[in-house]
Amino acid sequence: MKRKKIIVVGSTGSIGISTIDVIRKNPAWFEIVGLSCNSNWKKMVNQVEEFHPNSVAVSANIGKDYSILREEIKKYVSVKKVNIFTGPNALIDMVKETNADIVVNGVAGSAGLFVSFWALMSGKDLALANKESIVMAGELLLDTARKQGRKILPVDSEHSAIFNLMRVIDKKNIDEIVLTASGGAFRDYTIEQLKNVTVADALRHPTWKMGKKITIDSASMANKGLEVIEANKLFSFSPEKLKVVIHPQSIVHSLVRTKDGMLYAQIGKPDMRLPIQNALTYPEIKDAGFSRLLLDNVTLEFRKIDYLKYRMLSLAYQVIEQGGVSPIVYNASNEVAVLLFMQEKINFIDIPKVVEQSLSKNWYKEALSIEDVMEIDLKARKISEDYVK
Repeated sequence: MKRKKIIVVGSTGSIGISTIDVIRKNPAWFEIVGLSCNSNWKKMVNQVEEFHPNSVAVSANIGKDYSILREEIKKYVSVKKVNIFTGPNALIDMVKETNADIVVNGVAGSAGLFVSFWALMSGKDLALANKESIVMAGELLLDTARKQGRKILPVDSEHSAIFNLMRVIDKKNIDEIVLTASGGAFRDYTIEQLKNVTVADALRHPTWKMGKKITIDSASMANKGLEVIEANKLFSFSPEKLKVVIHPQSIVHSLVRTKDGMLYAQIGKPDMRLPIQNALTYPEIKDAGFSRLLLDNVTLEFRKIDYLKYRMLSLAYQVIEQGGVSPIVYNASNEVAVLLFMQEKINFIDIPKVVEQSLSKNWYKEALSIEDVMEIDLKARKISEDYVK
């Protein structure tokens, strides 16, 4: 395999750290040419000192003038020939101006959309952990990838599993896709118990170590809702062909059922480094050298979804049926609701109420461009905020 040049966007977050670990273990395969963070630039500087990238970017203001911040970063970086991008367009400028083969987008939330778009527009493959990009603008991104002759390679463990299963099982033979869900922090709670849960409760994920927003999304099953919408767009399966089951062990990452009724699964340890490496080495499959699952004493358990308890998941299916800009509204409203919950301004059970209220409005406008997408996103956020007020 030719050594690939990698940009890691969100290098100090959980996806970024896992990506860097994969690259660290395989220096003959990969070279880091770009790193970025939102505000944790001192942590990023340590990565710069180890990997000597061509470019780095910091997107947050951090209460300082951007030019002052740029000079301050330079003081900490011993690597002299490094381009430093700061400011609201820092990530996009770095992605556009840095020569690379593939961009790993580990940015959380809707902020990752422009990174995804410009990674493809600048002629790079996209290793995508930011599911919001596809939820908000899947058709636009897939069309851009086709026109640019680039690949969108899913990094989410569930979509990575489906992507790799479909490499060996022809789509025409697949009857349905089965996404697995850990069930999050509240999988053993009743609906009644959910009325009194706290932010701290929601952040206790039983399997994965992730950022706060995605951990709360896992608890509400909004994360799985986003993944169902993403699977609909990425793999072109209708909602009735997209199933979800609770799988507490998080060892079976997804399954496909063929037309004869047989199920085929991707099974492995819950380690994000595995789907990340598969995306980076595509189209080859390389020895990972870590996280090899042994089946000794492994128990696999599956449970039926309670759609009354997980309203965010049932709303996601509604969104696919509605089509249009509904996915944008679902994502934007959920981001607002999760933030308000973390600020203790609403209760956990209010999150789907906020989203449902936003979806109930009349959304006639089409999203024909990234600018249209962001306009609808902002409108949905305001509707959600006003509803809570």
